[in-house]
Amino acid sequence: MEKIMKKIEYLLLLRNEFIMRKNNEEIKVTSKELSSILSTSDRNTIYLIKNFMFMNYLKWIPGKGRGNRSSLIFSLTFTEVASLYVKEMVTENKVKDVINFANSYLSEDGLHEIYRLLHQSLGPQIEIKDSELTSRIKLLIPQEISTLDPINVQLYSEAHLISQIYNTLVIFDEKQEKLLPSLAYDWQPKEGGKKWTFLLRKSVQFHSGDFLTSKDIAFTFNKLLNTPCSTIHSLIKDIKEVEILSDHIIRFHLTEVNYFFPRVISSFQCAILHHLYDHRDKPNGTGPFFVKKHDQQFIQLEAFQFYFQERALIDQVDIWMDKFSQQIPNNMSQLETTAIESKTEDITHHQQLLGSRFLIFNSVKKCPVLDKNLRLSLINLVNPTTMIKELGGNRISIANSFLPKISVNSKTKNFSIERAKNFLKESNYSGETLQLFYFHLNEGHETASWIKKQAEYIGLSININPISPEAIPKLQVNSHADFILFSSILSKDTELSLLTLFESEFSFIRPYLPKEVKKYIDNQLRFFKRSEDTNERYQSLLKIESYLKENLVLHFLYHSTNTLNYQSHVKGMEFNSYGLIDFKKIWIQPDFL
Repeated sequence: MEKIMKKIEYLLLLRNEFIMRKNNEEIKVTSKELSSILSTSDRNTIYLIKNFMFMNYLKWIPGKGRGNRSSLIFSLTFTEVASLYVKEMVTENKVKDVINFANSYLSEDGLHEIYRLLHQSLGPQIEIKDSELTSRIKLLIPQEISTLDPINVQLYSEAHLISQIYNTLVIFDEKQEKLLPSLAYDWQPKEGGKKWTFLLRKSVQFHSGDFLTSKDIAFTFNKLLNTPCSTIHSLIKDIKEVEILSDHIIRFHLTEVNYFFPRVISSFQCAILHHLYDHRDKPNGTGPFFVKKHDQQFIQLEAFQFYFQERALIDQVDIWMDKFSQQIPNNMSQLETTAIESKTEDITHHQQLLGSRFLIFNSVKKCPVLDKNLRLSLINLVNPTTMIKELGGNRISIANSFLPKISVNSKTKNFSIERAKNFLKESNYSGETLQLFYFHLNEGHETASWIKKQAEYIGLSININPISPEAIPKLQVNSHADFILFSSILSKDTELSLLTLFESEFSFIRPYLPKEVKKYIDNQLRFFKRSEDTNERYQSLLKIESYLKENLVLHFLYHSTNTLNYQSHVKGMEFNSYGLIDFKKIWIQPDFL
């Protein structure tokens, strides 16, 4: 420990021990007690104290006479010491070391302050070298990015990064409500929507320097078809053949009519891979950024000079990942700009997210929640109005649908504890402990804990269990959970998002449904795919949602908001449906202009 710790880390450790003591306050302590706090030898403790005194960080007055305690007087608060430490480490690009040190040695209060200072010290930065501007963004996000493989992505933060590294054949524009060209510039149906032909752009380069051809498209979709645990697999399984007509013409043969097929393959999970792709290799896409560095705690993206569309204006994006920082509000899109000395005004962007937080009851496991009365008891118990009022945070409105615009026009239901008690009495519940599973992201734990506490009021026993994203494709939750707390954030293509939820065998809904419910859904989706009319398709999706509510399959809770703070010299801010920014469009206006 002595050899690897910096002097300022010892000072931080010492100030953390006395974090509630004020500057210039006399603290009675012995040098042996300090050695114990610092986990170092008496000799090294004396050396450190002398060094700190020389730097005017503290005063040390030795006790006179045997048995008299010495006096320790700090000149800097914990926050002041932590600021010096964070500034030094960020300058040296050692954010991971700050995170590891703070989580290993500091108190809860100290840890919280370190994360606050880290977020302030990161953000957009400009460097000038040889009269040339280099701009970069530094971010700390409160979760681990477990994969950059489009096929295996589960989290919206991962999907956001995929869109910066890869491209799909086509993209959906929510403002125009139509598909736009991307890697393909034209596409046409044949045989009433059973065949789809796409014309590819020429001279599109992968980050490796190789040019895109139909061979890469065929490889990507054959790989998807051979990956049944992928979320998108259920939506593309009707691909019978991927036919290469030439280097830049590709044709998909489907088993049945599907006019929605081009929208399906606009999904980030259909991002095009190089035909020599191996998941163990560094990602190799055609997107605006390439992955320069990547490990468990850090991702560095750099602008791709040969991007087939406009080159990104920002040069580099540094992202540190840390699941412990979930105690800080979600900062995936946080752009604090204190790193730039500027007098520009602060801007706060609030965005209601599409989708909702909801409970789904597990109908594929023999468990107490198969009892209709117990489900009604839980539905009345978990009152969204009370939850929002008591917990607040980013919970902004009651949900009665995945879509906020539907919820707004819905009647508020009258849930009550008394009804919950009555339904519980009428059920066959006999004291079993119900297993509630939840994603330990953002406010998931807080919401699950609140549900557990509510259940205690009526004599229901609930155990809460965090889920890892890796557990979903392995169907590990199905056999253990009685009910699950999920949050579904919809993409800009709400039709595609809802289709995925209802059809994918690895979504947050379908794996927990009984056969008769799946049969109803599939009949509606068959009509959905054959229709070219947006309104008809939309009504099919709403019918499925209503059916799930009427059959007590799920219970909607609330809609959330995402907040982004930034300063006015950060330009080109555009927000996707997740409330996150498109890195390639932002730029930093220097103060000297």
